[in-house]
Amino acid sequence: EAVIPVSPTGLPMARDYHLRLWKMNLKIGQSPYEFPTVFSWFLPEFVADVGPTLDAKLVSPEALVSTMPNTLGILNGMFSLIKYGLTDCFQGFSTNPSIGDSCASQSSSNSAERYSKSYGRLAFEPSGHTTAEYLGELATLLTAGRLSDANRAEILAACDSNDKASAVRCIQQLLITTGEFHSTNTQTPTGETRIEEEVRIESDEPYKAIVYIYFAGGCDSYSMLTPHTCTRNPNYDVYDRYRSIRGRSDLSEGVGLPRSGLLEIDANNPAQPCETFGIHNNLTVLEELYDAGELTFI
Repeated sequence: EAVIPVSPTGLPMARDYHLRLWKMNLKIGQSPYEFPTVFSWFLPEFVADVGPTLDAKLVSPEALVSTMPNTLGILNGMFSLIKYGLTDCFQGFSTNPSIGDSCASQSSSNSAERYSKSYGRLAFEPSGHTTAEYLGELATLLTAGRLSDANRAEILAACDSNDKASAVRCIQQLLITTGEFHSTNTQTPTGETRIEEEVRIESDEPYKAIVYIYFAGGCDSYSMLTPHTCTRNPNYDVYDRYRSIRGRSDLSEGVGLPRSGLLEIDANNPAQPCETFGIHNNLTVLEELYDAGELTFI
């Protein structure tokens, strides 16, 4: 539990409250007690599909959550926190505190109105009397003094204002979009112009997409798709081996599925060790989609 001090403007904010960071796993990709699988957030063997780690053939587990939705989610949440306090306004990190005005009215320059619908707000104020001085102190705090001269000049030009509160909010928002804020190493801008992709000409063909359904630990795959008829391997029967691995013995049938509980489908690859496979008999829709050529197993 935290207590918000009385603000200089006498803002009627919540005084006693529990910090509410709501469904952060859906906003930034991570949240306490919301692991996507038993393997936590990161797969140790993950390799990013682009970037210097790929070129260096290095694994990058943390890059697993560096998706475009998560990137936009953290920026939206931080912008909301800076401009409107801890709230749900404009994809903010928190919930609706059920106090104050609607989000739409919070564009006001009046501090009491701006933060009225929030559990609290960022209260730090940099010292100094000019925008350059505000930027210097905030850059030291948020980028450890690593802000490049080019980024410093752009932020200063965009945020120069006689209104200190407005200038500080502007600086904070632009600082959190820099590479220096999101990393701990020194940034070295290339100075190269970003290459614009060519406009793609739309095809006249009907739209068709491949939809992947990935069960991250939520489905026992060997109770969904199993070997069925497997005579291609001269050394052993793959189905019998499957049943053995799944616990069949002289004392128990184990957890492997009997052929009587399977919907038989033809293998579509001659390199497979089995001529046919079996789908769990409760998954008739998968059998229908497979037979129709609308579904495959990878």
